[in-house]
Amino acid sequence: MLGCSIFFMALPVANKLTGSLLIIASGLIAIRTLRWKLWLCPERPDLLVLAVGYIWLAMGALATGLALLQGKLPAPALHLITIGALGTCRPA
Repeated sequence: MLGCSIFFMALPVANKLTGSLLIIASGLIAIRTLRWKLWLCPERPDLLVLAVGYIWLAMGALATGLALLQGKLPAPALHLITIGALGTCRPA
């Protein structure tokens, strides 16, 4: 889903399709994160931090998809991915 949405992001005429793909991808990312059941291993902060970054990715995909469907610029929503998801897993 994310790969297809990246391809269609280059085509402004496909904003509705791209937005829909991003919203679907957001749901799939959230489901995948829940299936990991990371609440069962609180002694593994390394895994919990990765999960937080993954949740940021889901929120960013959702916000970007909604922005594209509403005809708004996706740049502010992309900050959830660039700052949230990528910034969560910075090296020590």
